[in-house]
Amino acid sequence: MIVVKEDPNLIPLCPHCKASLNEVLGRTVSVEGSSSFQFGKRYIYACPSCHKALGISHRKGFWQG
Repeated sequence: MIVVKEDPNLIPLCPHCKASLNEVLGRTVSVEGSSSFQFGKRYIYACPSCHKALGISHRKGFWQG
């Protein structure tokens, strides 16, 4: 079992430049391809100090579950 503990004082570090991440940059990623591949939205997140990518997320439409 994994327990997640809430820590209001946690300030994560960028894994690339080790800067404190008090904020994160983000933008929508446009997708080209078949219509079935384009459902939902994709976002990319980056460090505001070094601008290296921290991750990409995919949010499905409300009806896709």
